[in-house]
Amino acid sequence: MSTPQPEIEAVILAAGGARRMGGRDKGLLPFEGRPLIEHVIARIQPQCQTLAINCRPEADEAYRGYGLPLLHDETADLGPLGGILCALEQGESEWRLCVPCDTPRLPLDLVERLWAKADSSGASLVSVDDGELRHPSILLLRASLATHLRESLQRDKRKLGRWLDEQGAAYADYSDAPAAFINLNSPDELQQQEHPHE
Repeated sequence: MSTPQPEIEAVILAAGGARRMGGRDKGLLPFEGRPLIEHVIARIQPQCQTLAINCRPEADEAYRGYGLPLLHDETADLGPLGGILCALEQGESEWRLCVPCDTPRLPLDLVERLWAKADSSGASLVSVDDGELRHPSILLLRASLATHLRESLQRDKRKLGRWLDEQGAAYADYSDAPAAFINLNSPDELQQQEHPHE
């Protein structure tokens, strides 16, 4: 018997340095007529009880217009794990969703399927497998994992995939929709996805 989906607080991870984008704030780059992060907000906000943006402090002014809480990493340059720790240590619910700001086509049933996998497997952390690739920066996880993550970062362990392995992560099967997890890491990828047949 399945457990009803709990309250889930979501955080969009937008604090990365985006070196392949020339240091520009990736979430604010235009894609199909609007910033990347607007695509992510539109897809994730209906699926969760609350939504916040994890960004660099210098980007506050640009992101404030979305009317969402802004969260900052405690220490810079921790990579995605720093943003995930920030998400885990804020909020009140038992479960958090983290998604990156550069995945504009996330599925509208993401939370539903991640929760179904968490419920059936008993895992405290669930990510996505699209049949070819795993997407470790897309996570549904328990807030109680914050303690272990903080300890890992204090030991200078910053590899996201390795941390997921340590937690016994389960993976929701999305082999039916791999295109939903395309992430855009460079100007060439942005151009290619906007104009796929050129």
